[in-house]
Amino acid sequence: MTEATNHPTIYYDALDNAVIGRGHYILSQALHIAITQLESVDDPYKEESNIADMKYFRKNIWNFPEEAFMRTDMKLEVPLDRRE
Repeated sequence: MTEATNHPTIYYDALDNAVIGRGHYILSQALHIAITQLESVDDPYKEESNIADMKYFRKNIWNFPEEAFMRTDMKLEVPLDRRE
């Protein structure tokens, strides 16, 4: 058992944070990245059941809009070292 599961307050706090606020966003992002990467694997190595389960979790628990994780090709006009 981990320290978190041995301490109910930490465990339940972590569960609460996993489904609301920043935790919701982070886990939604992690699922998006994982699904994208697993879908790019060639057969017969593609883990279809894991992908399906992850999509189920994303749809029913961590359902942050997928558009939030899509990359763009926008170029930064001002170099980061010159921003104030």
